[in-house]
Amino acid sequence: MGFNRIWYALLWIALILFLVPIARFDYSTFRLILHRWSWGVLFSPAAYVYFSSLIATIFFPVRVLAIVPVYFDRRAIDLYSRL
Repeated sequence: MGFNRIWYALLWIALILFLVPIARFDYSTFRLILHRWSWGVLFSPAAYVYFSSLIATIFFPVRVLAIVPVYFDRRAIDLYSRL
């Protein structure tokens, strides 16, 4: 990746700074849900949407940034060079 590692590292730092408050908020709301637990949560479509969005706010940005080095792989770039 060469010099592209610099901005890639900055993206990871920005992601961590962005995810820490989100993770704290997700933890506090999840703790509130456990405090007021009801078995109706298992049958509620809104609960499935909430829990999937809770998980996606943490894992989706990490997954997207983990895919970035694939685009800077030298072997893949050399396949398309017209020398």
